[in-house]
This record gives sequence, C-alpha cells and structure tokens, in this order.
Amino acid sequence: MRGYQLPPAIPVGFGQSHMYETDDSFELPEMHTFSNGQMELTNIVPMPTVPKVPGNLVKGDLYIEEYPKINFPLDATVQKQITGNLTCMREVRPHYSRKRMMCFERLISIMGHLKEEDVAKVADEYIQFPPKGQNGTEDMESIIDALGASGVEEAQIILTERIMLRNPPDPELLKRMFSHFVNLEHPPAAIFLDALEEFVFRTNPPADHKSDDEDIMAMATLLLGSLAGKLKSTHPERSESIVINLEVQLQPHDPLKHRARRSAEMAEDLKSGHKDEDGYSNHYAYSNKSYINHHEQRKSTLLLSLGNAGLDRSYDHILSYINTTDSPQLLKRSGASALANYNHEHAASMLLRMAIDESHEDHVRYDALLEYRKHPKAVPINDLHYHLIRGLTNVTGLETNDRSRLKRSFLDDLLNFKFDFTLKLPGIEWKKQI
Repeated sequence: MRGYQLPPAIPVGFGQSHMYETDDSFELPEMHTFSNGQMELTNIVPMPTVPKVPGNLVKGDLYIEEYPKINFPLDATVQKQITGNLTCMREVRPHYSRKRMMCFERLISIMGHLKEEDVAKVADEYIQFPPKGQNGTEDMESIIDALGASGVEEAQIILTERIMLRNPPDPELLKRMFSHFVNLEHPPAAIFLDALEEFVFRTNPPADHKSDDEDIMAMATLLLGSLAGKLKSTHPERSESIVINLEVQLQPHDPLKHRARRSAEMAEDLKSGHKDEDGYSNHYAYSNKSYINHHEQRKSTLLLSLGNAGLDRSYDHILSYINTTDSPQLLKRSGASALANYNHEHAASMLLRMAIDESHEDHVRYDALLEYRKHPKAVPINDLHYHLIRGLTNVTGLETNDRSRLKRSFLDDLLNFKFDFTLKLPGIEWKKQI
C-alpha cells in the first residue's frame, strides 16, 4: 500500500538483554529544596470573652436504645398480606425451606409494626379456643410464633394473658410460647415475669409424672433462671430475689439427708408392690418417672437454672453437689453444665478436675470434659501434651497458670506422661575416672 510504512520492529534480543535491568540498578543523585516566605497581619477581629451558646442548640445522647417504631394501619392490604403469609406457611414444605422462612419473616415484620390495638385484633381473630376452621390450629400456631418472635411488649402481654394465664393452659402452646422468651435481648414484660414466678414457685408439684406437667415445669424453671441472668444489669434486686427462691427450693447438698430420704423413698416404693411384666420392680428405670426420679430431676433442673442465671452467690451452692462423692450422677452432670456458665478460671479448673478424677463416673467425666473444652478460660489439652512431649521440663509454669491450677499428679494422669528427674548436688564428683 502506498504511503504506508511498517513500524520499526523491536531489535532481536532486546527483551533478553534488558529483562534484568530494574530500577535498583540506577543510583539517583541527592536533591535538595529550599523555600522562604513572609506572613503579614491584615486585620484584627475581637472575640467575646465568654462564648455564647446558640439558642437553638439541641442537647442529647448519641446512644439510641430503640429505633422509632413505624406503625402500619390494619387495613385491607395488611390483612391480605397476613393471610397470604399464613397460606404460604401452610402449603410450603418442608418446614425449613427458604421460601417458608421468608414468609414467616414477613409475618414477624408485620406484627412488629402494628399498633397495640391492632395486635389485639389479630390475636382475637386467630387465637381462639377451640380453633375455628380447618386450618385454625396451624394458623394459630403461626401467629403465636410470629408474636413471640417479634419481641414487642404488646405481643408479650397478649401471649401471657391468652396462653399462660388461661385456665387450664394448653401444654403444647405453653412450650411454644416459652421457646420465644429464651433469646430475648431485653427483659420481658412485667406481667409475664410475674406470671412465670407464680407458676414456678407457687405451683404444687405435678401428681401425674407421666403427663407433660413435669416438662412444662422444667422449661419454666430454666427460662426463669435465664431471665434472672438478663435482669442482673437492669434490675439486680429482682434478679437476686429470683435466685434466692431457686436456692431455697434446691438447698445445699446434705449427704445425710439425701441418704435418709432416698432410703425412705425406696422402702415406700418397695411396699407398693408394682412389678413389671417379668415380675420385677421397675420403679428405678429412667423411662418410668417414679417419685425418686422426679425428686432428682427437679433438683437437676434447679441446678441448671442457677447456672443460667450465673450469679456469684450461687457458685458455692452448685459446688456442693459436685464436691460430694455420694451425690447422684445426674446432679453431678447438671452441676458441671451449670459451672460452664461461669466464665472465670476457677470454674474451668473445677471442670478439668471432674474430667480427670477417677472417683467420678465415666459419663460424668465425659460431660465435664466437653464443658471444659467449650469454656473460654480452658487451656487446650493438645497444646499441653505437645509441649510436654517436646521436652518441656518447666512444669511449674503450667501448674501456676491461672487457667489450670492443677497439681503435677493431675497432669501426669491426664497426659499419661511420667516425669523422671535426676537431681545431683554441685561440687561433688559422682564418677571417678580410673
């Protein structure tokens, strides 16, 4: 083509000869710079001696406890959304599917933005006894779950009045209701807390141990301990009052009283003459909730409830059920779970002692080991074993660690590693050369 010239090509070998030339092979010369200038006073502006605060200045805290609530009117559009989400939750399967969870989240959002009187209207329509319509039971359960998950005080009051204070309360709805009060960030409504205390402390023990009454009482007791832990920062007096009542019901472990009571109850059960199909007494089987099992189960629940509260005053109370050799196995395991809620070094040491103490039963030691490994102040056992196998002879450093507080024999038993020390006095010739 005329007038077109090829661009000059890169010489052969150019890349190979210059590929190792970098900026590091060049030396830059020293460089200096100087500047000067002048400042001139152009004007003087007098300032008042006392600063004047603006009249329209607004004072306030930057911390916002709760965002302003945006209320939706319960009009036809909102009612249609409630009905549509309930239909979605009924028809979409399985229960854990993503689409069904999205419908439930939208239902929670609607309940959280309704006015107090509108929440009551929704409850009047769906929480009825007996449920109305073919889908009444499932819709009522979904509305109860949505009200409980919303966490608003109006919903908590409605659930307390219509489910917990109902006479007689429905066992399944009580369990469903309690499950939504466990993960609350703030203490619940006062009416629920009063009703829960009344239920736990002033209700007679269930006479029929085969019914759901024991399970409901256990759930209520555990929930009350958890709420007492949340009240420590906002209402410490109320929190301590709840824990005191729990401690009164539990009482410190007394081996003499325990043996006497257990002997009397065993003798009473033997006199009753209940036999199984083979003609043997089966009162002490775990599946059959006799009065003995009921008594220990109640104490186990109280121990776990004190652990949920996590007050310092209950620490020695819990230890009394762990440090006693003849304490029932169930109470030792419950005590280990309760200790795990105390996030200090002594609790971690006690859990580790239980795990390596051969006087405890195997399943008690196993549970204590699991709780110890999850404890925030626990020393990783694998790290200890690694350092000892690698030749660490300064065992004193491990013994005096604030997180372990163990004797050398405990470490030996734990790691199955024996130490052999040879101590020789200085200045003495122990080998004579011939």
